[in-house]
Amino acid sequence: MSSPKARIVAESLAARVFEQECIAYPAAIQLFAQNRLQVTNNRVRVLHPPAAM
Repeated sequence: MSSPKARIVAESLAARVFEQECIAYPAAIQLFAQNRLQVTNNRVRVLHPPAAM
């Protein structure tokens, strides 16, 4: 069994991770929709947007 303190720390970490996911996921979806993600060897690279003309 884990201690109550360990449980609170885990819950706090989970809440902080969730908060950041709520920021990162929409940005990742937007980059995907813009075809600006490149996956090579299990690594994701964000491509620069095309230059404006």
